Amino acid sequence: MIVEIVWKVCIAETLVFARICLMNMSMILKIRARGTITIPKEIRKSLKLKEGGYLEVSLKDEKIIIKPIEIIDKELQKKILNYFNK
Repeated sequence: MIVEIVWKVCIAETLVFARICLMNMSMILKIRARGTITIPKEIRKSLKLKEGGYLEVSLKDEKIIIKPIEIIDKELQKKILNYFNK
């Protein structure tokens, strides 16, 4: 509920302020069965996260860090590396 209120306030301001507000957003998520969490829609939309995409999860200083990543086909990656290593 707090997130929705903050987001509406941000939209009422300038677009730049809305973007900053979203980038600094902090939310509380509930861990479900098997460790599943749901990334809030506002964050998925801002980062252009799509179903089937990949995220890198790491642990640093007792914090969980989640970053979106793109997976490159292994064979394509080898061809690209071979091309540049000639």
